[in-house]
Amino acid sequence: MKILFLFASLFASTHALSMEDEGEQAEFAVMCDTETVEGARSMNDTKTTLNDLKLLMKKVVDERDWNQFHSPKNLSMNIATEAAELMEKFLWVEDGKAAFKELETNRQDIEDECADVLIALISFANACKIDLSSAYAAKLENLKKKYPVEKSKGKSTKYTKL
Repeated sequence: MKILFLFASLFASTHALSMEDEGEQAEFAVMCDTETVEGARSMNDTKTTLNDLKLLMKKVVDERDWNQFHSPKNLSMNIATEAAELMEKFLWVEDGKAAFKELETNRQDIEDECADVLIALISFANACKIDLSSAYAAKLENLKKKYPVEKSKGKSTKYTKL
């Protein structure tokens, strides 16, 4: 729930966000026109862009004057800490069906931890001026070269041993 309240507070106001043009700003304002948790739940992966999330995170950080704490060291450690909290949800759970049962049993807690990881990653990207989409695309191309389909399909072998 804490994540939903965080996002609800992010949507309460959009006047401080910088957008490239008025049309984009108006579209973003409509998307964020809510002051409730229910409104925050209307966000979803099909209509919310990564840039939207980065702008929302920037607004939260700026409003709270947290930039002074957002060094690459602190934020990278925050990513690791939040990822460890997500991993903890599956500690001592058998692989396969048991892990998926755990997911369904504790879905809200696991979604909250996923959101914490994303918040930490976006904060890091914002502070370090990393274009996540470009970094993702470049990394995906490298991954496809390291793991060609004809050699890696259905295998979990490291690329150096294919």
